[in-house]
Amino acid sequence: MSALKDTWKYASPMARLALLAAALFAAGILLILLAAGLRLAALLFCGAILLAELAVRRIVTVLSGQGAVFAKDETPRISAALLDRFYDSGFDPELGWIRKANTEKMDLGKYPYSIDARGSRRNPGHESLPLRIGTYGDSYTFCREADDANTWQWRLAEALGCNVLNFGVGNYGFDQALLRMKREFPRNPAPITVMGMVPQGIARNLSVWKHYNEFGNILAFKPRFAVENGALRLLPNPIDEREKFFRLGEFLPGIQRNDYFFERRFKRE
Repeated sequence: MSALKDTWKYASPMARLALLAAALFAAGILLILLAAGLRLAALLFCGAILLAELAVRRIVTVLSGQGAVFAKDETPRISAALLDRFYDSGFDPELGWIRKANTEKMDLGKYPYSIDARGSRRNPGHESLPLRIGTYGDSYTFCREADDANTWQWRLAEALGCNVLNFGVGNYGFDQALLRMKREFPRNPAPITVMGMVPQGIARNLSVWKHYNEFGNILAFKPRFAVENGALRLLPNPIDEREKFFRLGEFLPGIQRNDYFFERRFKRE
């Protein structure tokens, strides 16, 4: 019942409608069977629904290589297979995650993008031009759901006749974007720097483990800044090595203490 309760709580409005329709349909069939005096058939029908749910859970677990999280879990299991994929494709010990240099992928299965040797998204047709602008931020800056020749950096470069670098990374907070700029700017100095963030970036600044604010996002650990005596103090990414994912329990007290959402959202909901 706890899993069903949380599944309903965190479902989208459309998903809730689908769940409600399915429940009403099943209840209707059950009432028809009972009204017809087919108690054995009704019992078998309930058993079939239970078995189907268990089968779906098992399939999800096997296909994902990760214990399925059907409700928010304070210490979800992190499988080696899932971690290997994340570690190879996006893990960064300082920032938590990154778009790795010299990689090519498809966003949502239909928007190709590529990252150059500097770690910037490619800007086709402009990369040999003088560098004038460097951009940093989250998915708004990275330009999700657009190919390399349809980002706003590409259009800006086209209009100004220069190269524009794109170091945006999806789901970043302003803290991560700032640290990324401190890393990349000395190697790629540009006269103009642009920081592009969506409003959600304000909340991301308070997070250490995204799972506490975005339930199920269990691999996303990050640094953050704390204010002490009127000054900013950097709290480094607590899970900065592969082995630490498997020793998560050792680091949870500090993570929970420094993550704003653990007490104020995760535990309350």
